[in-house]
Amino acid sequence: MKALSSDEVDKSNNVWCFIDDVFFITKKSLIRSLSSGNVDTICDMVNHSCPILIDLMVNDFLGNIIRTGFPSGWVQDAYSYVQNSVAVGWFT
Repeated sequence: MKALSSDEVDKSNNVWCFIDDVFFITKKSLIRSLSSGNVDTICDMVNHSCPILIDLMVNDFLGNIIRTGFPSGWVQDAYSYVQNSVAVGWFT
């Protein structure tokens, strides 16, 4: 978590460098496991990657940031916001 607290935001595209690095490494690891052709390796990599991304990043770190924007009932508000954005066509 030290890396998360000391990370900087890339102003050109509003992305934390740390989060960008995590997704890059995870993507490379998943591609490598797919190229092995071994089902056990692929399943292990997916089973290992998902909890890391969901539990550590979203729930522990990004959840706090999301809660500041949606203080009460933040999950429902965030879900409604995303759903409305999709309906309007912001996310395709």
